[in-house]
This record gives sequence, C-alpha cells and structure tokens, in this order.
Amino acid sequence: MDPSLYWFGVICAITSGVVSNFGLVLEKKVVNEVPPEAKFGRSLIKSPLWLLGVFLGQVVGAVFFLLAELYIGATLSPVLIDAGLIVLALGSVKILGESLKKDEYIGLFILIGGIVLVGFSGLSITISEIDLFELGFLVRMITYTLGLIIASLICEILQRKAIKYRGVYFAFHAAFMVSLSNLWLNLLMGVIGRIFSGVFIPEELVLFICASVLVVLSNFMAIYTVQRMFKYGDASKMVPIHQIPLQITPIIVYFLVFMLIPPSVFSFYFLIGGAVLITIATFIFANRQAKLESIK
Repeated sequence: MDPSLYWFGVICAITSGVVSNFGLVLEKKVVNEVPPEAKFGRSLIKSPLWLLGVFLGQVVGAVFFLLAELYIGATLSPVLIDAGLIVLALGSVKILGESLKKDEYIGLFILIGGIVLVGFSGLSITISEIDLFELGFLVRMITYTLGLIIASLICEILQRKAIKYRGVYFAFHAAFMVSLSNLWLNLLMGVIGRIFSGVFIPEELVLFICASVLVVLSNFMAIYTVQRMFKYGDASKMVPIHQIPLQITPIIVYFLVFMLIPPSVFSFYFLIGGAVLITIATFIFANRQAKLESIK
C-alpha cells in the first residue's frame, strides 16, 4: 500500500474517535444544562449545540470511520478510534467542572504512546487486494462470524443464570457484536463501490446484502446490549471490560481470518503493545466516562 494512503487511513481512524467523542461531550453539555422543569426531549431538539453533537458523532465520525475501514481495514481502525478518549477526558473537565487527576495525565501519555505504537505497526488490510470469494477465506470468515454469534448467545444465557455478573456478560456480548460489525463493514467497503457503479457479479451482490444486514443487526444489538450493561453494572468497571475483546479481535481478524503476513518483524509487537497501553488508558479514564454517562 502507498504509505500516504496508509497514514491517511490512520488519521481518519483517529479523527473518527476524536470527532465522535467531541460530539458526545457536546451532547452531554447540553443535557447537563436542561432545566428540571423543561421538557427534556424538546429542549434537546431545539438546541443547535446538541444537534451539532449528534451530527458530529453519528454522521461525521461515521464517515471518517468508513474511510479508515477502506484504507487500513478492520485491524487498526477499531483500535485507533480510542484516541477519542483524549477528547473525552479534556471535554469532561469542562462539563464536570473538575481538573485532570495525576493518574489521568499519566493515562493521556499512555494512550498517546499506544496510538503511536499501533500506527507504526503497519498491520493494515487493503480490502481491494483481498480475494473475498476464495474458498478458504469464506470458510474462515463464516467460522469467525459464527464464533462471535455463539459467544454472544453464551453470554446471553449466562447472564440469566449468574445475575451477579450480568454486567460483565453484557459487556462481552456487546463487544462481540461490535467486532462482528467491524469485520462485515470492512467487507461491505470492499464491494460497495462496484455495486453502486453497476458493474458487479452476482456473488458481490449477495455479499453486499449479507454484509449490510449483519452490520445493521450487529450495531443494533451492540447499542441495545450496552444499555443493558450500564443498567446492571458499574460503568466505571464495565467500560474497560467491554474494551478488552475490542483490542483482541482485530488481531484475530488480521492473522486468522485474513491470514496476512506482517510487514515487519516488529509489527505484531507494536500492535500488541499499543493495544495493551490503550486498554490500560481505558481503565484509567473509565471513571470519568462513567460520570459523563451519569448525566441525564
């Protein structure tokens, strides 16, 4: 891949995380300022700042994430978007009226270090260069998909029997659905251009339909399950637990689904090291995120 395109994809992934979290901060700022006697929903809709936050988070952030998926694929994009934690931390200082604690300053440096390591790993997936209909790849893709679905079903069953750990099971369930969405979104980006240009083969149309359905359903389930996670678990603990599978599954996708060879002997260690640092930073900032989520 052209290095300039690779770094463009890296920048898009980071921008997606930054923009999405900035949108969240704007939304929470408006929510925090709604008077108790006011009609909540109407107050939000009438607020240009709240609408801007929604637009940034749900539209602009999504566009940059799609570009990231297109240029660097499903391995790096889900990891790099955690750069948005920086905005979350700095933005919450304004909203919560607090200053950053010593450990949070350390968390910022850890997060930046993790992002740098992941960026230099070079483990991108150029979806246009992948034979999406090679039998071995289809088998691995279907196996991975079924594995995530089965793991989610197991979590759903276990949460009914182990009420004490419901939040944990919901955290993993939601993460598995996000991981499923990330993979199929990458596949969707591989065929969407040919579909809308009108130059495609029947197999590409089938893949486009399957990918579209799975992306929509998995995102819906992820959003729904995250709300259940917050209902039954402490957000300051559930958010980091939710992030753990999201740092691991991209590695599985690169090496076991796409079966790609790292561009250098250091790439794997850069990605692992970066993912570990980002996960640590997530734990550090989880309490601040929980406070933001508590603002209704």
